Amino acid sequence: MKLLNDMLVLPTAFSRHSKRFSASLVFHLSYGKMLADDDEDLNAVLAILENFIQDTYPGAHIIDTFPLLDYLPGFLAPWRAEARKKHDKEMKVTL
Repeated sequence: MKLLNDMLVLPTAFSRHSKRFSASLVFHLSYGKMLADDDEDLNAVLAILENFIQDTYPGAHIIDTFPLLDYLPGFLAPWRAEARKKHDKEMKVTL
């Protein structure tokens, strides 16, 4: 019902409404908590989704093209530190 109401009240933000609906549904099924439209959890979930989409593009990371680079030590592999930061940020949302 909220999705339909939001679509009628503010139809220009249909993309955000549909993202809120799907994120809220998954969040409710996973954690038993509904997401409000102005909730900080919603913004965090949408940011995680956006990062996931960007990270899954073919060639988004050099490591996808050259898997041998995964054997480099940490100081020569900045993508590893970036991935850890994203992971830590994502794990804070689920708490």
